Amino acid sequence: MVTPSIPQPSQEDAHPAAVLLPEAPTRDPGLGILEVLGLVPAFFALSILLSLIFLVPLMVWMVAQGTLSPGEQPSLTIFVRAALPAQALAYLLLIVAVKVVLAKRGKHDLLAAVHWNWPSRLSVVGLFGLGIGVALIASAVSVHMRVPPNAPIFEMLKDKVVAEMFVVFGIAIAPFTEEFYFRGLLYPVLRRHTGTTAAVLITSVFFALIHASQLANSLGPVFLLLMVGLLLTIIRARTDSLAASVILHVAYNTTLFVVGAFL
Repeated sequence: MVTPSIPQPSQEDAHPAAVLLPEAPTRDPGLGILEVLGLVPAFFALSILLSLIFLVPLMVWMVAQGTLSPGEQPSLTIFVRAALPAQALAYLLLIVAVKVVLAKRGKHDLLAAVHWNWPSRLSVVGLFGLGIGVALIASAVSVHMRVPPNAPIFEMLKDKVVAEMFVVFGIAIAPFTEEFYFRGLLYPVLRRHTGTTAAVLITSVFFALIHASQLANSLGPVFLLLMVGLLLTIIRARTDSLAASVILHVAYNTTLFVVGAFL
């Protein structure tokens, strides 16, 4: 007599949470947790150094144009004019450094190592719609949140040139570079050590805290950023696609700038 086999429950059946945040054990992106965390101080140090290098010719040019008096201390907005391109270059240099390190470890395709994985066209449309919707909700909620009027972000946006630079940086640069670090490097490394759920939470908290100083550490806006970070990281975890979280981030930031232009 043949004994019928009893179907064994799959891992997803045994752990319902895995349906939302599927476990996908992998050695990608090929960096250790200390290496990934070490990129943060390296980025800030490089950004400061490059900002100072960019600031000198900018101040010389402004003195020559008569918009800055000789010996005058540069304002926050003048420093930001140098800092934003410096940050963009610092991001680029660190991404190149990561690519070189991974290539030496046998991972020659950087996008494959961070699981870029382009979503389908229909998914792209859905991600854009989700990003727009979340940004509209965030804009409506933020109206009722108290942010000090002298918060650095407001001071910086008073300068037209800085505001225009922020738009370019926020749409064309920040979504990719931030997602590359937080969801492409930090999240998968944390997942190897803590599991998916904890990695999602830690990555999202870190994402919110990195932006907190721009909002004078105001609790409400920082909590809102935490929620956005959670959504971005869950999308990355659920789809196993860094491209998906980048698309969502681009749609979110673009919508915020459009809404801000009409307020």
